[in-house]
Amino acid sequence: MEELISLGKIIFPLVLSGLIVYSKSLISMFFLGQLGKIELAGGSLAMGFANITGYSVMKGMATGMEPICGQAFGAKKWTVLSQTFKQTLSLLLLGSIPIILLWLNMESILLSLGQKKTLTSVGKVFLIYSIPELLAQALLSPLRIFLRAQNLNLLLLFLQQWPCYFTFQSIISL
Repeated sequence: MEELISLGKIIFPLVLSGLIVYSKSLISMFFLGQLGKIELAGGSLAMGFANITGYSVMKGMATGMEPICGQAFGAKKWTVLSQTFKQTLSLLLLGSIPIILLWLNMESILLSLGQKKTLTSVGKVFLIYSIPELLAQALLSPLRIFLRAQNLNLLLLFLQQWPCYFTFQSIISL
Protein backbone atom coordinates (compact mmCIF):
# COMPACT_ATOMS: atom_id res chain seq x y z
CA MET A 1 0.00 0.00 0.00
CA GLU A 2 2.91 2.36 0.71
CA GLU A 3 4.22 1.83 -2.80
CA LEU A 4 0.84 2.69 -4.26
CA ILE A 5 0.71 5.94 -2.29
CA SER A 6 4.26 6.82 -3.33
CA LEU A 7 3.44 6.08 -6.95
CA GLY A 8 0.29 8.22 -6.70
CA LYS A 9 2.33 11.16 -5.40
CA ILE A 10 4.53 10.92 -8.45
CA ILE A 11 1.87 10.21 -11.06
CA PHE A 12 -0.92 12.58 -9.95
CA PRO A 13 0.96 15.84 -10.71
CA LEU A 14 2.17 14.42 -14.04
CA VAL A 15 -1.32 13.39 -15.14
CA LEU A 16 -2.82 16.69 -14.01
CA SER A 17 -0.14 18.71 -15.81
CA GLY A 18 -0.78 16.67 -18.97
CA LEU A 19 -4.48 17.46 -18.75
CA ILE A 20 -3.70 21.16 -18.33
CA VAL A 21 -1.52 21.16 -21.44
CA TYR A 22 -4.09 19.40 -23.60
CA SER A 23 -7.04 21.39 -22.24
CA LYS A 24 -5.41 24.47 -23.76
CA SER A 25 -6.40 23.37 -27.28
CA LEU A 26 -9.89 22.40 -26.20
CA ILE A 27 -10.56 25.74 -24.54
CA SER A 28 -9.13 27.57 -27.55
CA MET A 29 -11.60 25.75 -29.79
CA PHE A 30 -14.51 26.68 -27.53
CA PHE A 31 -13.60 30.36 -27.63
CA LEU A 32 -12.97 30.35 -31.37
CA GLY A 33 -16.30 28.63 -31.96
CA GLN A 34 -18.04 31.47 -30.15
CA LEU A 35 -16.42 34.02 -32.48
CA GLY A 36 -17.75 32.41 -35.67
CA LYS A 37 -17.22 29.71 -38.26
CA ILE A 38 -14.41 31.49 -40.09
CA GLU A 39 -12.55 32.13 -36.83
CA LEU A 40 -12.99 28.51 -35.76
CA ALA A 41 -11.72 27.20 -39.10
CA GLY A 42 -8.81 29.68 -39.25
CA GLY A 43 -7.86 29.01 -35.65
CA SER A 44 -7.99 25.26 -36.21
CA LEU A 45 -5.78 25.64 -39.25
CA ALA A 46 -3.33 27.78 -37.29
CA MET A 47 -3.37 25.45 -34.31
CA GLY A 48 -2.56 22.47 -36.51
CA PHE A 49 0.20 24.46 -38.22
CA ALA A 50 1.60 25.54 -34.83
CA ASN A 51 1.50 22.01 -33.42
CA ILE A 52 3.29 20.51 -36.40
CA THR A 53 5.85 23.22 -37.10
CA GLY A 54 6.43 24.58 -33.60
CA TYR A 55 5.41 22.77 -30.46
CA SER A 56 6.25 19.26 -31.61
CA VAL A 57 9.64 20.46 -32.85
CA MET A 58 10.35 22.06 -29.47
CA LYS A 59 9.31 18.96 -27.60
CA GLY A 60 11.32 16.70 -29.89
CA MET A 61 14.47 18.79 -29.60
CA ALA A 62 14.15 18.88 -25.81
CA THR A 63 13.66 15.11 -25.54
CA GLY A 64 17.35 14.54 -26.18
CA MET A 65 18.20 15.91 -22.76
CA GLU A 66 16.02 13.42 -20.88
CA PRO A 67 18.49 10.52 -20.55
CA ILE A 68 21.36 12.90 -19.80
CA CYS A 69 19.43 14.60 -16.98
CA GLY A 70 18.31 11.30 -15.50
CA GLN A 71 21.84 9.94 -15.47
CA ALA A 72 23.34 13.18 -14.17
CA PHE A 73 20.82 13.32 -11.33
CA GLY A 74 21.43 9.68 -10.44
CA ALA A 75 25.20 10.24 -10.42
CA LYS A 76 24.76 13.50 -8.46
CA LYS A 77 26.56 15.48 -11.15
CA TRP A 78 24.75 18.76 -10.63
CA THR A 79 26.91 20.74 -13.06
CA VAL A 80 26.12 18.32 -15.89
CA LEU A 81 22.44 18.59 -15.02
CA SER A 82 22.44 22.39 -15.08
CA GLN A 83 24.66 22.61 -18.18
CA THR A 84 22.35 20.27 -20.05
CA PHE A 85 19.38 22.45 -19.16
CA LYS A 86 21.15 25.66 -20.20
CA GLN A 87 22.39 24.24 -23.49
CA THR A 88 19.00 22.81 -24.39
CA LEU A 89 17.32 26.09 -23.52
CA SER A 90 19.77 27.96 -25.76
CA LEU A 91 19.20 25.48 -28.58
CA LEU A 92 15.42 25.83 -28.31
CA LEU A 93 15.51 29.62 -28.21
CA LEU A 94 17.72 29.63 -31.31
CA GLY A 95 15.47 27.05 -32.93
CA SER A 96 12.43 29.20 -32.29
CA ILE A 97 13.76 31.93 -34.62
CA PRO A 98 13.14 30.01 -37.88
CA ILE A 99 9.83 28.75 -36.49
CA ILE A 100 8.72 32.33 -35.81
CA LEU A 101 9.78 33.34 -39.32
CA LEU A 102 7.78 30.43 -40.70
CA TRP A 103 4.76 31.43 -38.66
CA LEU A 104 5.00 35.03 -39.85
CA ASN A 105 4.95 33.76 -43.44
CA MET A 106 2.22 31.21 -42.82
CA GLU A 107 -0.36 33.13 -44.83
CA SER A 108 1.64 33.15 -48.06
CA ILE A 109 2.66 29.49 -47.60
CA LEU A 110 -0.90 28.29 -47.12
CA LEU A 111 -2.23 30.50 -49.92
CA SER A 112 0.27 28.90 -52.29
CA LEU A 113 -1.05 25.51 -51.16
CA GLY A 114 -4.61 26.52 -52.07
CA GLN A 115 -6.15 27.59 -48.76
CA LYS A 116 -8.76 30.34 -48.67
CA LYS A 117 -7.59 33.90 -48.01
CA THR A 118 -10.09 34.45 -45.17
CA LEU A 119 -8.95 31.35 -43.29
CA THR A 120 -5.25 32.05 -43.69
CA SER A 121 -5.57 35.67 -42.57
CA VAL A 122 -7.40 34.61 -39.40
CA GLY A 123 -4.84 31.83 -38.89
CA LYS A 124 -1.96 34.27 -39.23
CA VAL A 125 -3.42 36.49 -36.50
CA PHE A 126 -3.79 33.44 -34.27
CA LEU A 127 -0.17 32.43 -34.90
CA ILE A 128 1.18 35.92 -34.27
CA TYR A 129 -0.50 35.90 -30.88
CA SER A 130 0.91 32.40 -30.28
CA ILE A 131 4.55 33.52 -30.58
CA PRO A 132 4.87 34.29 -26.83
CA GLU A 133 3.54 30.81 -26.13
CA LEU A 134 6.19 29.32 -28.43
CA LEU A 135 8.89 31.12 -26.47
CA ALA A 136 7.33 29.94 -23.22
CA GLN A 137 7.38 26.37 -24.58
CA ALA A 138 11.07 26.84 -25.46
CA LEU A 139 11.64 27.39 -21.76
CA LEU A 140 9.12 24.91 -20.40
CA SER A 141 10.03 21.91 -22.56
CA PRO A 142 13.53 21.53 -21.09
CA LEU A 143 12.32 22.71 -17.68
CA ARG A 144 9.77 19.87 -17.56
CA ILE A 145 12.50 17.32 -18.23
CA PHE A 146 14.89 19.02 -15.78
CA LEU A 147 12.30 18.96 -12.98
CA ARG A 148 10.97 15.50 -13.78
CA ALA A 149 14.50 14.06 -13.60
CA GLN A 150 14.74 15.44 -10.06
CA ASN A 151 11.24 14.22 -9.13
CA LEU A 152 9.97 17.78 -8.57
CA ASN A 153 6.53 17.04 -9.98
CA LEU A 154 4.43 19.51 -7.97
CA LEU A 155 6.58 22.39 -9.15
CA LEU A 156 6.19 21.03 -12.67
CA LEU A 157 2.40 21.07 -12.25
CA PHE A 158 2.53 24.72 -11.21
CA LEU A 159 4.74 25.69 -14.17
CA GLN A 160 2.48 23.92 -16.69
CA GLN A 161 -0.12 26.62 -16.18
CA TRP A 162 2.16 29.31 -17.62
CA PRO A 163 1.68 28.51 -21.34
CA CYS A 164 -2.05 28.24 -20.75
CA TYR A 165 -2.01 31.83 -19.52
CA PHE A 166 -0.46 32.98 -22.82
CA THR A 167 -3.03 30.99 -24.77
CA PHE A 168 -5.95 32.54 -22.94
CA GLN A 169 -4.47 36.01 -23.38
CA SER A 170 -4.11 35.50 -27.12
CA ILE A 171 -7.70 34.21 -27.42
CA ILE A 172 -9.10 37.10 -25.43
CA SER A 173 -7.17 39.52 -27.69
CA LEU A 174 -8.91 38.12 -30.76
